[in-house]
Amino acid sequence: MADEDDLWELRDRFDAADIWCSEVVDHGFIRSIYTFDPNNIAIEFSAPVPGVDVRKTPVMADTDPCREARKGPEPQAGVWPKVTHPTPDNERERYEGEGSRILAMLKEKRTRLEIKKRLRTISGALFILCLMKRYASCFRASRFHSETISLTSSY
Repeated sequence: MADEDDLWELRDRFDAADIWCSEVVDHGFIRSIYTFDPNNIAIEFSAPVPGVDVRKTPVMADTDPCREARKGPEPQAGVWPKVTHPTPDNERERYEGEGSRILAMLKEKRTRLEIKKRLRTISGALFILCLMKRYASCFRASRFHSETISLTSSY
């Protein structure tokens, strides 16, 4: 979350949807709320505390940290074996997930919205033409003819 207001807004949305959510927990360096996803897996949403960024100057507050924690926040060389046979480009396969379905749905929605927008524009132009035709006697013939041409040519 960008800030604490976003965190509270999300908490209020969970509450409105009758989804359990923890109170806001102030960790000193971040503020968090906790809930569960539909698979009952715990998730944390957090927002930074203004003026505090522990990533810039990490410290160890644990008086008895485990061996891994004592290694510090930086990546450790030699932990992973060296890759001797990287996957060649021609063997890299990707399996389709739900993303392509979501993108197709977004494209379809954009298309529908664009069609609606065009129909509104065309409907507006037709309405104006009908009004002009109905009240043609109010216009001089040459003026009505030139306005009709300019209206229809722009659509």
